Amino acid sequence: MNILWLSHFVPYPPKGGMLQRSYNLLREAAKENRVFLLAMRQKAIHPMAEDVSEAVSHLGKLCEYVKVIDNPWERHPIFWYYLVFYSIFTKKPYTVNWTTSGRMREKVQHILNNEKIDLIHYDTVGLGEYVFGENGIPRALNHHNIESDLMLRRAEKEGNPIKKLYYLMEGKKLANYERSKCRLFQKNITVAEVDSEVLCRLVPGLDISEIPNGVDIDYFKPQGIPIRKNRLVFAGSLNWYPNVKAVEYLCSEIWPLLKRAVPGAGLLIVGRNPSPEFIKKYNAVDGVEVLADVDDIRPYIEEAEVYVCPIRHSGGTKLKILDALAMEKAIVAHPVACEGIDVRHEKNVLLAETTEKFVEAIVKLLGDAELRVQLGKNGRQLVEEKYAYSFIGKKLNCLYEELLTYVCRQRNEKGVSNISR
Repeated sequence: MNILWLSHFVPYPPKGGMLQRSYNLLREAAKENRVFLLAMRQKAIHPMAEDVSEAVSHLGKLCEYVKVIDNPWERHPIFWYYLVFYSIFTKKPYTVNWTTSGRMREKVQHILNNEKIDLIHYDTVGLGEYVFGENGIPRALNHHNIESDLMLRRAEKEGNPIKKLYYLMEGKKLANYERSKCRLFQKNITVAEVDSEVLCRLVPGLDISEIPNGVDIDYFKPQGIPIRKNRLVFAGSLNWYPNVKAVEYLCSEIWPLLKRAVPGAGLLIVGRNPSPEFIKKYNAVDGVEVLADVDDIRPYIEEAEVYVCPIRHSGGTKLKILDALAMEKAIVAHPVACEGIDVRHEKNVLLAETTEKFVEAIVKLLGDAELRVQLGKNGRQLVEEKYAYSFIGKKLNCLYEELLTYVCRQRNEKGVSNISR
């Protein structure tokens, strides 16, 4: 099967959240299909031309074709500021305006005109701008999150009235856009049942399937690095709102109580793209260290006694939880952080919903090595059985085959019906 894969970022290297999901799903799809990748460059991910070249070189070993389009709104900061201001007055949300590019449209059309494409994979709803009428090619839309729900949840939690209004407007625009565009796809793909339920309420009648987030169990596994006593770790993209709010909650509410209970405790916050203000603020907290943009996150996860994840916003599946499970870490997490993952309290994680419960669970784990080991082993077993990308990739490829078969059958039935008339 020839698959045109449209992406709003270059899916390599697979470091963090959406990059991990997209890269691994693309890699699995490419094992059984010829993939034509057309991606937009995000300078936050690939700031230098050399970064793009390295990514294209690697992806070219997987794909039949790789083309990267520069985002026109990132040519200069003034263009981005204009886009933000302009988007306030448009029906389409900022997210969609940001992914709109005449050059991208031309390249999509060029591939469709010159290659026999059997199926098109759209990696986010904003790429709905590149649906070109009824050309008979099956279309699948991947939802990393339900974007409108994510933005509206953010509006609910925002204290600044101006920001709150902006997020509310964007959330409503996104919801309207999702209602209008999601019906154009024969298959909508979510990461978890909770997202499917949200999307189904928003756009009733969609054909929705779950392809869960997964983990590369050959990459994320213990390496025998010594554990640092009373060491905690939080890992994630440090410019993503749910992670930023999680760190804020962790350092302002959980950490002071925990330090009183365990004076020798230390917390490492590690991830991509923190702002200078973020680094300065949290490095100033007693016992807290921020590490930015490390080449390999695994040693920092492995050396910690406890992995803590107090994310309380957003839907989807948190890849950071799957990574930590694969690394055999004892985890304390908010239930929201584990949405979409088949974990059980006291079997493979400890769940906590309040500050006091977080502190209680962390103190318990720091003092019980046997419990930490057991949770870690159970967590590793879970991801091996349900969340290995080799397993998830087979499910994705089956979904593609079923979708292609269904659309071909519908097309044939329609043709017979037209002939009979």
